[in-house]
Amino acid sequence: MVKDREIQAHKEWLGFLQPVGLVVSPTALNNAQMSVNRNVVELQQRLSEIVSRDSSDDSTNYTCVISDFLTFTVEILGWQPTDLVESPEDLEVSLPEYGETLQPTYAVPDPDKGGWLMLVQVRTKKLGWVFIF
Repeated sequence: MVKDREIQAHKEWLGFLQPVGLVVSPTALNNAQMSVNRNVVELQQRLSEIVSRDSSDDSTNYTCVISDFLTFTVEILGWQPTDLVESPEDLEVSLPEYGETLQPTYAVPDPDKGGWLMLVQVRTKKLGWVFIF
C-alpha cells in the first residue's frame, strides 16, 4: 500500500512537469528510493521574498522577477556559493550577423573534468533580472 502511494506521488510530480521526450518512470523513481517532498511551505515563503512582481501598464498582466540570482541559486536551488563563478571574458562569442554578442554573466565549473557545465546570462530588465540558461 505504501509503495502504491509513493508511485502515485511520483506520477503527480511528473504530471506537474509535463515532460516531453524520455522521462524516468514513477517505478524507477520509487526503486531509487526517491521521495516527493510535500513540506515546501518554508521554501515557498523564501521564494516569495526573493521574487517580486513587475507590473506593466496593465495591472492584470505581470511578470515575476528574481531580484538576486546568487541568493536564488543558494537558498532556493541549494547550490553552494562556489558552484557559480563570474564568467571569464574568453567565453564571450560575437555574432556579427545578428548584431549580438553572447556574454555569460556566470559560469558553473565542472569540478571533475574542468571546463564548464553551464553558462548563465543575467540581463537587467526594469526592476530585476532575466536569466538565460
